[in-house]
Amino acid sequence: MSLVSAGILTSEAGLLFVLGANIGSSFIPVYAFRNDDNSKRVALFGNHLLRGVGALTLVPFVPYFNNLMIELGGLLGFQLIIFHFVFNFTVAAIGLSLIKTLISWIQAFFPQQLSQASVSPKYLTKDNNSAPMATLSNIVRDTLMMGELLEGVLKEFHLALTKHQDKFEKNASK
Repeated sequence: MSLVSAGILTSEAGLLFVLGANIGSSFIPVYAFRNDDNSKRVALFGNHLLRGVGALTLVPFVPYFNNLMIELGGLLGFQLIIFHFVFNFTVAAIGLSLIKTLISWIQAFFPQQLSQASVSPKYLTKDNNSAPMATLSNIVRDTLMMGELLEGVLKEFHLALTKHQDKFEKNASK
């Protein structure tokens, strides 16, 4: 937007930048989680696939959108923001309408590899309802188990964010 507003790029190049930014920004999480469980990668790959196909589909129509932006008048940078919003909204709407088909197709390429048993209450069962104190202690145990599970997820998330931070800092200082 800034480059188009400053006159450094044409509005047509700005449209191509918006489409390219959508492809590039959807690739980052796919690459960041490339070594993780396939169950975690399905949504990331689906997002990348939808945004990539959507952007590549619109490339031939960039001249049309450029002419439309010029005809509408106004600030071209602001129109790029609107284009970016409409593009992402459209991709999300199409993705939601195709979500079941898309998930089944992606899971065929990335079969689920669950490393842990599915999370469900361990201590609280339907037949424990006779003793209220025992039931309450079982609820406490299951709550603590969920807290430990959440702690593990947050630790993995923090590790993913900070894993290559030193490499980024070295490159930034150059």
